[in-house]
Amino acid sequence: MNFEAYQYIVPLICAVFLLRIGIQYVKRRRSIFSTVVWTIFWSTIAVLAFAPHIVSTLLAKVFGFADNVHAVLFIGLGLSFLIIFYLSSVVDKLETQLTSLVRRMALQKAEPDEEEEDFAERHELNQLKK
Repeated sequence: MNFEAYQYIVPLICAVFLLRIGIQYVKRRRSIFSTVVWTIFWSTIAVLAFAPHIVSTLLAKVFGFADNVHAVLFIGLGLSFLIIFYLSSVVDKLETQLTSLVRRMALQKAEPDEEEEDFAERHELNQLKK
């Protein structure tokens, strides 16, 4: 079995990212869910790079595709759409949280301003009385 250059390089890159993910998890900068997802992703990329024909043929047989290339493309597109949906859901949630936070901050800021206006009016009245 002859190995191509990418079959050496890609698993090394994956190992670097897996190490980085592990360090981030230990430092509590990454959740367990995110750690598991990215570990599965980079491990899958390393396995695909190491044995592309075996994995693609297995996927074609499991999912019933006639050709292994079609199986890899279809599964890749499906996972891409799944990731895009997940990311758009996260962005929507963050936008909602940000809007709520900005509204609360605006309301908190508006309350002291009214007190400052009352103080200024009272101060002006006191100045006029003198």
